[in-house]
Amino acid sequence: MATDIIKYLPLFYEDGVLEMVELTGSEDEEFAAMAHFLPWLIDESTISRASAERVREWESLLAIVPMGTLSQRKMMILATLKGQGKLNEAKIKDIVESFTGDPDAEVTFRNSRIKIRIFPPGNGEIFLFPDVERVLRPLIPVHIGLGVERWYCTWGDIRDNFSDWQAVSGSFTDWNDVKMYCLFL
Repeated sequence: MATDIIKYLPLFYEDGVLEMVELTGSEDEEFAAMAHFLPWLIDESTISRASAERVREWESLLAIVPMGTLSQRKMMILATLKGQGKLNEAKIKDIVESFTGDPDAEVTFRNSRIKIRIFPPGNGEIFLFPDVERVLRPLIPVHIGLGVERWYCTWGDIRDNFSDWQAVSGSFTDWNDVKMYCLFL
């Protein structure tokens, strides 16, 4: 009886070696049984698609206190893993991105203090804002301060920078231009 696995072996095994036919036949049954679990295994090996049980295991391994929804807890795990190694501006932005889904964050260092301004996520992602500081706090040396703030552009900011709506309308071609202006205001 020819099986699927035996097709990957040299042809002389198919016809003349009974042991190989039997071995590959039994392996086929095992592979068929495992094929049912393959999608689950792939999901469990990826943090963003892992089950609540797997997330609890990651939290235990990384000594993270679980807080928030399952999605927010996954963000915390990813941010914690990204925080490994030397801390610099790129790493801070990478950690912020794991929460917001957007690499736009302003990082400054003045007077022995790291200040991070986080812009609202453009994709509507909902995250626990204090988690950003919770991930960063252990990475910052004790003698350096940390300030994490949310930043939103308001209609008042637009009003303060333009004389009237006609000036706003004349300065931008569409709403995306207004958004980009607000990001870098």
